Amino acid sequence: MSRVVWLGGLVGVVAIALLIVFRGDAAASDGGSCTQVDGFVHFCMNVPTSGARRETSVPLITLPSARADVRVEAAVPGSDALAVAASVDRSAERVETLFGRTFGARPRVLLFGTSDSFARGASDLFGYSSQTAAYVSQTYGGIFDRGTLTIAVNWSSGGRDRMSAAIEHELTHLMIHDLTQGRELPVWLDEGIASLMEQGAPNSASWSFDEDLTGRALAASGTIRLTQVANVGDFHNMYARVGRPLYAFCADAVRAMEERIGWSGVLATLAAVGDGASFEATYFTRAGESPASLEARLDASTVSTIVVSSVDASGNVRYTIATSLPNSELQVSITGDRSYRLTFTVRTDGLGLYRGSFGSTATAGTYTVLAARASATFSTTR
Repeated sequence: MSRVVWLGGLVGVVAIALLIVFRGDAAASDGGSCTQVDGFVHFCMNVPTSGARRETSVPLITLPSARADVRVEAAVPGSDALAVAASVDRSAERVETLFGRTFGARPRVLLFGTSDSFARGASDLFGYSSQTAAYVSQTYGGIFDRGTLTIAVNWSSGGRDRMSAAIEHELTHLMIHDLTQGRELPVWLDEGIASLMEQGAPNSASWSFDEDLTGRALAASGTIRLTQVANVGDFHNMYARVGRPLYAFCADAVRAMEERIGWSGVLATLAAVGDGASFEATYFTRAGESPASLEARLDASTVSTIVVSSVDASGNVRYTIATSLPNSELQVSITGDRSYRLTFTVRTDGLGLYRGSFGSTATAGTYTVLAARASATFSTTR
């Protein structure tokens, strides 16, 4: 009966959607090391076992989709399932547009409603042992399996907004796999491109300015070298040390590539790898610099910056000061209306960052925080 109700609700939503249209916007390895991000796996390489696609015993309903094979378990609310299917179409179109090519095969995206069904699906689809499948279901929100080119997602771990961002990230990995014909790339490059796509996705809720600043600070402090995140194992070991900002670090490295060779040059480099060339030699020919020189530019590009959050329920604004001075004393000033001025000394962390908050005990008004020749202005409500 619940399945009938779900389908009935979905049909109603489809009908409404059609009216609107006519009247008028990670890979996982069996037992391997994967990256958990707030319940979501963004990427984890897998050694392919077989290209044969399997089916799952979990009942899945095929949803209308122009660009992908989207199937959803009935446990996912009908309106949410339809929204995800529509977002898959938009994401696939965006990825194809930016890469200037269509997917080699129609993307396959399977959405499971619960952790238990996700575990069963992982076991059926990817041949995981029951122990590994149970572990995956409790730890990961999504899987991109390179062997079968399948994206499997656990709805209960994220929700609609996180699904869209994660699926776009994984679709990018699929497109890179097509363009390189499955040949290996440095993981920082694969991850950096997918992270850039995710950061730019409409309504992406996965990124914050603080994470971006931390990613830049990782480069400026020398905490990470590109050679330390070139292969899968090292990438995940580094993630265990620094967390989510590792993706921002990789995205910044790709931005530095774009500054030298442009997006078209990045795509041409991927295509050359697909033809059998090495990434390092191809990039040097196009950019006139080695990955080490690229890294040096990345290190030198960091300038002092301050970002602030919106006011929270307590009336506080959180701010992050990013400098190139790790473990150093820093003078901070906060000025405001009516000649308000507060000056104090803090110490940056090992990445040259300092995080603070202000506002809950201050008079409502406009304030400016200044430090390390950078500033940011914000308003408080209390």
